[in-house]
Amino acid sequence: VGIKLMRHEGINGQRYTEIFLIGGNAATKELKGGVYNTVGLNDPAKKGDTCPAEILDNIDLKALDKEYKVLMAYKNGPRLWTLDWLEVDAGKKRDLQGLEAYLVMWLDVPKKLAAIGCKSTSSSTSSVQSMISEQRDDTRAAIRTTIKDAARAAAMVQIVDAFYAEMKSIAGQADVVRGKITKVTLDYDATSADVTAAHAELGVLLKRLTDAAKQRSLALRKHCSSSEWEAIFTADHVIASPNVMGGES
Repeated sequence: VGIKLMRHEGINGQRYTEIFLIGGNAATKELKGGVYNTVGLNDPAKKGDTCPAEILDNIDLKALDKEYKVLMAYKNGPRLWTLDWLEVDAGKKRDLQGLEAYLVMWLDVPKKLAAIGCKSTSSSTSSVQSMISEQRDDTRAAIRTTIKDAARAAAMVQIVDAFYAEMKSIAGQADVVRGKITKVTLDYDATSADVTAAHAELGVLLKRLTDAAKQRSLALRKHCSSSEWEAIFTADHVIASPNVMGGES
């Protein structure tokens, strides 16, 4: 496949989507995904939307599975660029049920994303919620395995449950705010103040998330030693946090 370096200018605020075509070993969940990005395409009128809703919303991911003989197809977006410009090595351009996209990279798919069944889902929010639930359950299990004292373990699990409930709440609200940002960005009559206000809402949620993470960390340390902390929180399930804020990058 011929690779061509492409540069895209003035993309800040433009809407895009990625389609992952994922294959590999379903039994071991050693999966790789071809990432197809809509940047620079599907926008003949130059309105700043490279993944028009009338096309994107009608993509049948199960049909893509069959057409390309992959284990799963996954829709990552729509999202908004926060970059001013982008250089990308673009490979083959595909027509994905009317949505044109370039192959821009290959991705090693995290085993947990494969395990929760990202196959043929049109909702990135539901995937994030599922990942949060799984990470919560893994953290609970790590605490109960490491902390032998039942009272301390119960106290830590209570803190963890409260934190992940907050994460789910933030994830749901972030999805609504991203919708607002998309709407105001595409509104010709929107003012600079309108755009700034929409992005400020996302900033508030991000601060809420970081504050919750700090409070969780401080509260949990009161109930465990440094060695117990390392045993619980150096595992892959804690390091690989789900993208709660969803994708403005």
